[in-house]
Amino acid sequence: MEEEGCLTKVTCGANRRLHISWGAGNELHLCDIAPTGVPASSRRKDEGSNLTVVKWGWQSGSERRVCYDCLEPWIEIQKQRTNGLAGEGNWWASVLEYSERVSQVLGRQDDLRVPREVPANEEDMWIAVRRIVWELLEIFYVRPSASLSAQIQDFLGWLQRNSQVVIGLDRKHASDVIPLETMLRGIYECELPEEEEQYWASVELLVLLGFNEAAIDLLGIHSAWTRWQNRDTAVRAQFEILESLITILQKMPRLAGSNSASLGVKVFNNVSDYNLYKSKWSLACRQLLQNEVLWQECSESSARTAKGAKTVLNGLLGQETALRDGTRAWSELLCAQLLHRYPTIESLSELSSLTEYCMERCSKDSEVIVDILLAILNDNVQEVISLSSQTLGPWFMAHAPELILARPGQRELREVLTPIQGRQGNQFEFFVLDFAEALMTNPSMWQTVCEYLAWCPTCGETALQTFLSHLPLTIQDDKAALLAMQIANKHGLPAVAAQISRSVGLHSWSKGQRARALFWLRGHDDVLKVLEATGRQEQEISPGQWEDEEECWKLLELLEDMPDSKKHAVRLKLARSMAEHFLH
Repeated sequence: MEEEGCLTKVTCGANRRLHISWGAGNELHLCDIAPTGVPASSRRKDEGSNLTVVKWGWQSGSERRVCYDCLEPWIEIQKQRTNGLAGEGNWWASVLEYSERVSQVLGRQDDLRVPREVPANEEDMWIAVRRIVWELLEIFYVRPSASLSAQIQDFLGWLQRNSQVVIGLDRKHASDVIPLETMLRGIYECELPEEEEQYWASVELLVLLGFNEAAIDLLGIHSAWTRWQNRDTAVRAQFEILESLITILQKMPRLAGSNSASLGVKVFNNVSDYNLYKSKWSLACRQLLQNEVLWQECSESSARTAKGAKTVLNGLLGQETALRDGTRAWSELLCAQLLHRYPTIESLSELSSLTEYCMERCSKDSEVIVDILLAILNDNVQEVISLSSQTLGPWFMAHAPELILARPGQRELREVLTPIQGRQGNQFEFFVLDFAEALMTNPSMWQTVCEYLAWCPTCGETALQTFLSHLPLTIQDDKAALLAMQIANKHGLPAVAAQISRSVGLHSWSKGQRARALFWLRGHDDVLKVLEATGRQEQEISPGQWEDEEECWKLLELLEDMPDSKKHAVRLKLARSMAEHFLH
């Protein structure tokens, strides 16, 4: 039932029986039945019958929060689709709004000044992985871009935000990589930060990943600034190099994506203008590197500063060795390559090749992100759907199809949009039904289950009717039953609403709950039939006790089904038999 193996094991000894039955949704009941003929008093404690309930797809607290918070935007996009808006030219705008609302629930953060921190626990990691893939689908399938260059810049922003999280997914090697926030925290606590081993490595990594503001802030705590202000001429070369390096970082050019406001650098919408400015900017970097006298003087006062600043400049100029040595994982290397070496890639196939080149450092633990990313870049929609359904679970597959369906060309989606053989709905509807079944194992989420079932276009009405009809409402309070009736009436199922009220009323009657029974049965003719058969008035009803509840249900079913014209005598006899237990 899961790729990891069996969920549980049930022992069934000799001369015993194993009874298996389905529960609600992804729930299986296994009863190990003790042999008959053996008195219970003579059995050992472990020889009795045992019931095991197996559930899968169970949601943690964080997952349930995501389910609740994403329900409203999902219903709204389904309403718009039902109203025929999906065929309009601006449908992408509705899907984009939906995507942004869902990703906000997942913890969306578009600020490119700092990278995302690695999630602290498994629950947060579950959400982070789905947010990362969700953002990828939005970039390549939903969000319109003025050019391929803008789309690639959006992808570059995705790498900047999520590179640290992707490293955290690599469980085999994540422990060997010091989180960036940990590196920075240790540096700021030092008296002479530039003498620390991690100082220039951190500056270089921040620059390679495009976090220039953070890098400038880190350069600002270099002790040369204070020493120069105190008229220490020995640090003149350090001061000039740091000052020039900060100016270069401040003026570093970037191509614009969908949103260039948060880049914090000189942004260009036109590739030609960008290349012209970039050539002048790169010349300034090379001129600084070629000032041998300045570097020699700097090396004499601080060899670490000279070496570190040179490495940063080489990275800014896109030197391959500097990019590879300064990054720690494929996500960081790919980000550095796109930012400093290949900023003007002209096709997704080139981007795919560059990504594969950088993934030489990738380990198997991050394959979920790697494989889906490569499938997107290779324009293999079917592979994206298949990989997502195998690895990202029912919630993701119930909500992500709206993003995939928003892409301009949908020839590749013809297969998944075709009804499944032997079923009425298509593959995307099946994903929603599968998610609803996963929710059914949690009794507190039955209302959420109803909402998802109600919006399945072909199977939803039947599935919702079946689910509502089998809710154990007779043992719950009246509020739950009223909510179930409200949901049934809301979605055009009055017969189900009537069945709920009748079931709760009859159960209350069988337990001698007079007032509750009259409340629920007042809109039905069951009580009237009994009263007419016995000649009593409603006011004469008083609490009673029905010994055999199962027999009560059988009698009432017979009363409902028998025609008056042919079986009136039997009908009267059954009514009187039942009334003896309810009425004085």
